[in-house]
This record gives sequence, C-alpha cells and structure tokens, in this order.
Amino acid sequence: MKEQKFNVGDYITYKSRKDCGGYYYYGGEDMGGHVGRILKYMAFNEEVDCHEIDVANRNGYYAMLESEFEEYDTPKPLDLFPIY
Repeated sequence: MKEQKFNVGDYITYKSRKDCGGYYYYGGEDMGGHVGRILKYMAFNEEVDCHEIDVANRNGYYAMLESEFEEYDTPKPLDLFPIY
C-alpha cells in the first residue's frame, strides 16, 4: 500500500477527465482545474493502487481517487471549504 499523497484539509486541483484516462473512477462531469479540499481519507483501492478520498467543493462533496488530483500551491482562506 502506498503512502497518502495529500493530507486531510489540503486544497487540491482536479485533473481533467482526459488526464485520468477519459473518465473519473466514480464518474461525474469534468472538473479539470477546479479546486477542492480533502475532507477525509478512506480505504486504499488496490485495483487502482491509490487511496479513495472525500473532496469538498462549492457544489458539495464527492468520493474520488487521490490520483485524480494534483497539488494546489496557492493558499486559500480556510472559510471557503470548512471541515466540520
């Protein structure tokens, strides 16, 4: 099992579906370039060799794979996506 790539609370940038082989593992519209915040790390998915994560954005929160994101370097105010 690989180490977690990110930490809970990190801001991350969605990769485009094209960059993820044409689709997101759990489906959904292309969010490439949008920013989300990690709410929770879940199970390690051996089928795709990475962790599953819950990610919040302005539209709610979604289960995704950490491989569907890249680091986001610009700091954001914590109140945009508070963790409850």
